Amino acid sequence: QLTSAGAIAPTIVVFATYYPDRSFATEDYEDDYALNRFFATTEIDTLIETVESRYTTFARGDTSDESLLASRRHRAFGGFSMGATTTWDVFALRPQYFYGYMPMAGESWIGREEDADEERIGQLVTDGALRAGYGPSDFRILASVGSEDPALWDMTPQIDELREDYPDLMTEDSLQLWIDEGESHSMDSVDNQVEHNLPLLFPGK
Repeated sequence: QLTSAGAIAPTIVVFATYYPDRSFATEDYEDDYALNRFFATTEIDTLIETVESRYTTFARGDTSDESLLASRRHRAFGGFSMGATTTWDVFALRPQYFYGYMPMAGESWIGREEDADEERIGQLVTDGALRAGYGPSDFRILASVGSEDPALWDMTPQIDELREDYPDLMTEDSLQLWIDEGESHSMDSVDNQVEHNLPLLFPGK
């Protein structure tokens, strides 16, 4: 619908899951982080290879590292809730392959194993971008969450810390937070957040 309306350019959207199969799903999503990390560090490479070699993209079927780096501005990653947690990991650990990021209703869990504070989380989140020599024009993080979603209170301190500790990297353009007024942790809010964020990453004509 966004493409038909001209709000976004023609875009391939891939809906993936970090569960290898449903047997990995448990009653406690906090047990999932090992799967989030695996997806962001290993499975993501398989996903990129599969999509970029099969469909018409700016990589033109060339999935060499050089090609993927050159075409990163035409690639984005996003997710909702624990998918947002995965998104922060992808930014931290695979920033060379994606320009845009859409963490929806979820904060970063990086550093969880060391009980990292907000300052340390900021270091871990930005490490990959800084190591690659990226500036604020080299990526765009469009964070979003419903105003009635408890995730708002987890995301806000991290985003504030990133902006405070890395003002030259995390600018008003490179790191944005959009609040979906009146919405909670729901699929309705996912629809609203996608509709708000995608045109900013892949604008139509």
